[in-house]
Amino acid sequence: MRGTLVLIGIALCTAIADPAFAQDQAVIAACDRAAASHADPNRPAGVAGVVPWKIDAAVAVPACEAAVKAAPDDARMLYQLGRAYGAAKSYAAAVAQYTKADQLGYGPATFNLAGHYKNGSGVAADLSRAKALLDKAKSSGALASMKLAWEVAAASGDTDAMVALGWAHEWDWGLPKDYGIARGWFEKAAAGGNASAMTSIGVHYESGFGVSKDVVAARGWYEKAAALGDAAAMRNLGILHAYGLGTPLDYAAARDWWEKAANARDTKAMMDLAWLHWAGKGVPKDDGIARGWYEKAASQGDAAAMERLGYMSSSGTPVDYVAARDWWEKAANIGNTLAMMDLGWLHAEGKGREYRRTMGSRAAGMNRRQREATPPRW
Repeated sequence: MRGTLVLIGIALCTAIADPAFAQDQAVIAACDRAAASHADPNRPAGVAGVVPWKIDAAVAVPACEAAVKAAPDDARMLYQLGRAYGAAKSYAAAVAQYTKADQLGYGPATFNLAGHYKNGSGVAADLSRAKALLDKAKSSGALASMKLAWEVAAASGDTDAMVALGWAHEWDWGLPKDYGIARGWFEKAAAGGNASAMTSIGVHYESGFGVSKDVVAARGWYEKAAALGDAAAMRNLGILHAYGLGTPLDYAAARDWWEKAANARDTKAMMDLAWLHWAGKGVPKDDGIARGWYEKAASQGDAAAMERLGYMSSSGTPVDYVAARDWWEKAANIGNTLAMMDLGWLHAEGKGREYRRTMGSRAAGMNRRQREATPPRW
């Protein structure tokens, strides 16, 4: 026994003295600081973790790519690289990392992968696959551990954990769907100054989730959140002005709010601005400016923007079906179903005639006519 302990001690000393080992540990620690989840029970002691919407992708992606290179079979590093790619809006890359970690039995990765299949982000939407993955996360105990981690953090005053619990109840994602419980968590977080929580309360009032619909109240919450820099709140205020909901219809005000959100890297606001210029709402119609905004959104991985760029290429002057195909293939490869229908039409018709014989063509055409007539609401 004594000899065994001596050998273990020698092995540990050798590892610590090995510069390569020390460098690998430093690289892994950098990934932990940048992208560990505060809901991951496997994160190292002393690492607080960070919620997805606060990950700095510019720091997390290179840090976690280096960590995976140093430890390619470490499921936690694969999971954290997936989170970093998600923050960078590289959803297909995130799915690839979560899939690897899921295959290694890493429950938090399984949970996140289920979300991607549910939402169709980075992969074609597949609700049956999403449910199977969520059930797997539940049966492994990962979901219970994550919920406990959120609750412990929330009890200590972590408003981001409160928001996470609220969203889980709002979306029926691993926790029972209950708008009242969700709003309770959002209200606690909002009282602590959390802007995301304020925006979520605004969404509840705008949509009538568990409360009487009240667009004026929604606008008040969005304004509070926007004053704290929340891009989603800015985008929603733009939508209220563009639709004349709870405020006079005002495209100039909508543009101002969307520009603020776009400057905060909100791709949906970029899409809104593109629509504004493409449709000529409150500004001169300008396809070039519209395309520029779509390209900015596409550069951040927004599949809807890629699909729209394909549409503009297929219907603009001059028509460019090669460019349209390239954009639609990019969008389809990360799960955009409208782009898949566009590709079906492209191959079936060849010349871009209005009549579509492909399955789902009528839905695709209606979807386009609808989005050309009204501001987008993603």
